Amino acid sequence: MTEDDLESHKKLLVRGGSLCTPDPYHQLLTALQEHDLESFRNILHQGVKREFLDPDHWYEDPHYGSLLDIACRSCGNSLYIEELLLYSADPNKINRIRHKGPLHSIVEIGDKETLQVLLKHERTNVNLLDATGSSALHIVSKNNKFELLHILLNHAKIRVNQINKKGQTAIYLAALGRHKDIVLALLKHKGINVDSAKTAQGKTARDVIVEKLPELEADIPHQSAATEEIPETNQLFLYLHQNDEESFMSCLANMKNESKDIEEIINSNDGSYTFLQYASEFGFVQSVNLLLELGANPNKTNPNNIKTPIMIAAYRGYFEIVRLLCEVDKTSFEPINDETVLHCVIQGINTCHEYLETKKKHIDHNKCFKYLLNNIRRDKINLDQTDNKGNTVLHYAAKNGNPELILMLLRHGIYIGTRNKFNEPALQDIPPRVLETYLDECLQTNNMRKEDPKYELIFRYNFLVPPKIENFDTQDPEVGLQMEPAIGQAPELATVSETDPLLYMSQSKELRPLLCHPVLTSFIHLKWFSIRRFFYINLSFYLTFWLLLSAYILTFYVNQKSSSLMRNATDPTDINEDNVQDGRLLTSDVILRLLLLLCLVIFIARELFQIIVSPLRYFKSLENWLEISLILVTAIILSSSSYNQNQISAIAILLSWAELVLLIGRYPSLSTYIEMFKTVSWNFLKFLAWYSILILAFALSFYTLFKDDTTDGNVFFDPGNSIFKTIVMLTGEFDAASIPFSDHPVTGHLLFVLFVFLIAIILFNLLNGLAVSDTQAIRTDSLLLGYISIVKLVSYIETIAIGDPTFRRLFRKAKTACCFTAESCNNVQLRRSKVFSGRVNLFPDIIPDQEIIVYPNKDSKVDFSSLNPKRKLHSSMSSLDTSCYTQCKQYHMDKEIIRAAKAIIHDRETKSDSIQEMFSDYTFRLNQYENKLENLEKTSLRNQKILEEILSTLKAKQDSDSD
Repeated sequence: MTEDDLESHKKLLVRGGSLCTPDPYHQLLTALQEHDLESFRNILHQGVKREFLDPDHWYEDPHYGSLLDIACRSCGNSLYIEELLLYSADPNKINRIRHKGPLHSIVEIGDKETLQVLLKHERTNVNLLDATGSSALHIVSKNNKFELLHILLNHAKIRVNQINKKGQTAIYLAALGRHKDIVLALLKHKGINVDSAKTAQGKTARDVIVEKLPELEADIPHQSAATEEIPETNQLFLYLHQNDEESFMSCLANMKNESKDIEEIINSNDGSYTFLQYASEFGFVQSVNLLLELGANPNKTNPNNIKTPIMIAAYRGYFEIVRLLCEVDKTSFEPINDETVLHCVIQGINTCHEYLETKKKHIDHNKCFKYLLNNIRRDKINLDQTDNKGNTVLHYAAKNGNPELILMLLRHGIYIGTRNKFNEPALQDIPPRVLETYLDECLQTNNMRKEDPKYELIFRYNFLVPPKIENFDTQDPEVGLQMEPAIGQAPELATVSETDPLLYMSQSKELRPLLCHPVLTSFIHLKWFSIRRFFYINLSFYLTFWLLLSAYILTFYVNQKSSSLMRNATDPTDINEDNVQDGRLLTSDVILRLLLLLCLVIFIARELFQIIVSPLRYFKSLENWLEISLILVTAIILSSSSYNQNQISAIAILLSWAELVLLIGRYPSLSTYIEMFKTVSWNFLKFLAWYSILILAFALSFYTLFKDDTTDGNVFFDPGNSIFKTIVMLTGEFDAASIPFSDHPVTGHLLFVLFVFLIAIILFNLLNGLAVSDTQAIRTDSLLLGYISIVKLVSYIETIAIGDPTFRRLFRKAKTACCFTAESCNNVQLRRSKVFSGRVNLFPDIIPDQEIIVYPNKDSKVDFSSLNPKRKLHSSMSSLDTSCYTQCKQYHMDKEIIRAAKAIIHDRETKSDSIQEMFSDYTFRLNQYENKLENLEKTSLRNQKILEEILSTLKAKQDSDSD
C-alpha cells in the first residue's frame, strides 16, 4: 500500500468514537459486514502499525465477541480471517460469553475454506477445547460434518482420542449419533483407541459401536492393535470429574516417577478448569498440595474461567487451600475483572452453596478473610479496589451486616468514602455503633502518665485517606484516541476530596451524631485550619465589594435623579456654584464607579471559575443564585441611570447585605445562628405553604363580601389588595375600623372573628411555637450544627480547588463526543488540581503517616511529623526556632476536643480495669474451686482407703468365723 493510501485513510482516524468521525473499530466491523476488503485491510494495517488498534478488540451488544469471532460465525470470510491472523489476532481466544473459540464456530457452520485458512496458521490449536471440554473433532463427529473431518484428521497435531468432560471421544459421539461414514473414517485413522476411555456409565466407544452400528463390528481394531494412548490430562481430569481424588494423586505420582514432562501436564485445562482451579473449586486439599509441590502455576487460568485458583478457593471458603496458595511466593493477588480475592470471600459468604458433607468442615469464609488481611502485604492486595459496580470490599461487608468483617477492614485502613456507580459510599450501611467502636480505637496514647509533659494523644485518620484514582485522560497526540499508559509508566493520579465521607455523614440522620466524636472533630478542625485563608480572602474581597456598592448607591446613584430635578428648578444665578460642586462630586463618582466596576469584574471571574470547575454543585446552591442576581443588579446600576433606579438600588442593597450575612455566617463560631435562621425560615415556609390555602380562602371571602363598598378606606376592592391586607392582618395589624362591616354586619363580623381565632390566634401561635421548638433544638445541637457547617464549607472549597469528579466524568464524555481534542484544557485542569490540592489537602504532605500526635500538657500542641524520620528531624529543628513566624505556624488542638478524647480514653481504661478486675476475680474463684476439688479428691481417696480397710477387716473376720 502506497503512502498516499495511508494518508487518505489517516483522515478516517482523527478522532475515534466522536460525532465527526467514526471509531476505527466500528469502521472495521462495517467493512467486514459490507465485504469491503480493501478498506478493511487498509484500516487494519494503519491501526496495528501505529499501535492504537487491538486486533482482538471486544465488541459488545449485539455482537459479543472479537472481530475474528464475528468473522467465523458466517461463511465466506476467509480473506478477512487471513488478514486478521496476519496482524496477530489470537485464533485460540475463547469467547467469554459463548465459551467457545473461532475454530468451534467455523466447524459448526461448516465453512471448509475458512477452516483450512485457520488451520494453516501455525498458532492455531487444533485441539482447542470449549467449555464442555469438546474439541473441533468432537463437534464435527457429533454434527456429522463429514466434509470437514478429513481436514481435521490430516492435521499433524490432531488428537483423535481426546475426551470431553463426560469421558466421550469423537468416535464415541459419532457412533452414538449413528454417523456411519465418520465412524468408518475414524476407525481407519492410525492410532484410534476405542477401549481406553470410559464414560461414567462404564461404556467404551467399542461398546457403543457394537450397540448402535453392529455392521461395523468387523472394522473395529482388535484390542491388541497398536493405538494411541488417551492423553494423560484427559485421564487425570476424568478422575477429578468422578470425584476420585485418590486415583488422581496416584496417577500424578506415577507420572512424576516416570520423569515425564510433568509441568506441562499439571498446567493443562479441560476447557473450563485447570487442575488447580478444579481442585480449588471442589475442595481437594491434598490434590492442591501435591500440584503445588510438583510446580503447578498458582496463577494459571483458562479462557473460559479467568478466576485464579486462590479466588475460587476464597469464594468457596476453603481455608486450607487458601493458606496453601498464599504460602507460594508466585501466587498473584492482582484483580481479575476488577475483583480482588477479598471480593470473592465476601461474595462467597453471601452466596448459598451446596457442599458434600465431607467438605463442609473445611469451609470457613471468616477465617479465610482474616488470614488474607493479616498475612498478605498491602502492596499485594488493594483494599480500596472497586469491582465493575464500583463496590469495594467494605460495601459488601457493610451490606452483609457483619460487624467483625467491617471492623477488620477498618483496622487495616480501608477508605470509608469510596462511592459506587450508584453514588453510594461504603459507609452508608455501616452500623453507627460499629463505626463509633472503631473511632474509639483510633484514639491512642503513648501509655505515659497523664500529668507527664510528654504524654501524647494519638489521632489516627487512615480510614479518611482517599485512594488515588487513575486519570485515564491520556490521548495519542496524533490520532486523538484514548490510550492506556505505557508499560512501566505509572498512570497519572487524580486527587479527590478528603471531606466527602464527612459530608455524607452530615446528611445522614443515623451517622450525623458521630461528627461530634473527637477523632472526626479534630480532623474537621485541621481541615478548617488548612482552608481558612481562602475563607478570609473571599470575605475580605466581598467586604470591599459590599462597601463600594453601598457607598456608590447611597452617595451617588439614588441622588442622580433628585439632583437633576433640583437643578432644573434652581435659579439660573446659582448654576456656576452648582457646577463647581458637581465637578467635585463627578470626580468622586467616577473613582468610586471604577473601583466598583473592577470589583464586579473580579466577582464575575470568581463565579465563572466556580461554574467551570463544579457546575452541578454551583447551580444547586441557592446562595449562588443570589450572587448571580446581585451581579446582574450591580451591572444595571453601573451601566446607566434608570427610571426605576430607586427600586434597583433597594434590591441591590437587600441582596448585597443578605449575602454578607450568609458569608459571615459561614464562620464556625457564627454558623449556629445562621443555621437557626435558615431552619426556622424553611420550616415557616413549609408550614405556611400548607395553611396558605386557608389564608387565601379568607382573603377571597373578604373580597367577595366587601368589594362593593365605595368608601375611601376600603382595601378589599380587588383580589390582589385583599390578599395583601389579609397577610398584613396575619401579623396582628387588623385596623378593624377601616373594615366596612356596615353592608353585611352579621356575616362580616362572624368572618372577621373566625379569621382572628383561626389565623391570628391559633395559626400565629403555632408558628411561634414552631420557631421556639426549632430554636431550642438547634441550640441543643449547636455544636453538631457548627461542625456540619464547617464540613460543608470545607467540602465546597475543596471542590473548587480540586474539581468536581462528576464534572470530570462529564468532561471526558464530552471530549469523546466532540471533534476537538481539548487536551490542553484537561491538562490545565489537572495542573490546577495538583497546585491547589496541596494547599487544602492534609494527606500526604501535612499528615504523612495518617495520624497526628497532640501534647495535652504542652498547650495541646499538634505534631504532624509522627513516625517519618525526616519530618521528625525537621520538626525538632523547627522547634528550636522561637521566632514569631514559627510560633504562628504551630497549631494547637481545641481544648474541648482534647477533653472529649481524654474522656473516651478514660472510659476505655476504666472498662479495661473493670474487665481486668473481673478476670482476676474469676481467676481467684477458679483457684478456690480447684483447691476445693483437690481437697474433695483427697478426702475421697482417704475415705476409699478407710472403706477398703473396713471391708478387708470384715472379710478377715468373716473368714475366721467360718473356720
